[in-house]
Amino acid sequence: MKNILLADNFFENDSPIYAFFGVERRDKNMHSHDFWELSYVYEGRGTHYMNGSALPIRENEFLLISPKTEHCIVSPPKENGSLVRVCNVLVKKSYMNKIINQYREIDSFVDYDFTKMLNEDFCLQLSDDSRIVYNQLMAIAHEYNHFSEGSDYIIESCMINLLIYIARLHKAQTARQQTSDNKNEALDEVIKYIRSNFGGNLSLDFLAEQAHISREYLSRKFKNYTGTNLSDFIAEVRIERAKQLLRSSTHSITDISSYCGYTSLGNFQRFFKKLTGCSPSEYRKKMKKQ
Repeated sequence: MKNILLADNFFENDSPIYAFFGVERRDKNMHSHDFWELSYVYEGRGTHYMNGSALPIRENEFLLISPKTEHCIVSPPKENGSLVRVCNVLVKKSYMNKIINQYREIDSFVDYDFTKMLNEDFCLQLSDDSRIVYNQLMAIAHEYNHFSEGSDYIIESCMINLLIYIARLHKAQTARQQTSDNKNEALDEVIKYIRSNFGGNLSLDFLAEQAHISREYLSRKFKNYTGTNLSDFIAEVRIERAKQLLRSSTHSITDISSYCGYTSLGNFQRFFKKLTGCSPSEYRKKMKKQ
């Protein structure tokens, strides 16, 4: 049975906002609710579960969660870390609708369509290393817990500010992700080129130029992306092709060495033995006996 939290159990005296500080449990407690939630991790590291997925969440990251979205934040086991501490601001749907409609008046300036939030399940997980969102949430929590003259206006102003800051952060994060995806595509192109042109020029400068990325980026990121450095990857591709030729052709070892991109027979034999444990001639003899 799903755990559904209702606004009536949280909101007091017809307040559209409920703000509190808490800690997240160590066990998984999936739930949804009929109100919006802003959940800000101000201490600790845990796991955010939502709709079947699991993502790490850390200090200075926050969630903006729409009604009906099943989710939870789980603190790590006791031996792996302390409890995750959060500031939660819960917002009634009617009040969020009001804030978003007010936001519409300025969304052409911010250039972010929050109106889609009104019609679909919505969850953002964003980083706030500058703590701009944190400061707005702290102001909301303070005004809620020390309510006095003008607090409702301050809370409303902070809510609109939050939407603007969240829009900025989301756009910046999306742009970074797109840049990363584009560069990963470039690395995929490098890998494809190496496999198709193993006998040609595979220098760092040439490959970087082919992929339209810097040689520094290619050198630095290739190992992170593939698990092996660029020169070793090239050697593995070339030696694998050489093994195929040694098994299936009668070409001389010198010709195979040249065909696979080696200008020096000695270098070819050295790399071949390093990767296979035997010389090219030994490998050919071994394959013929099988």
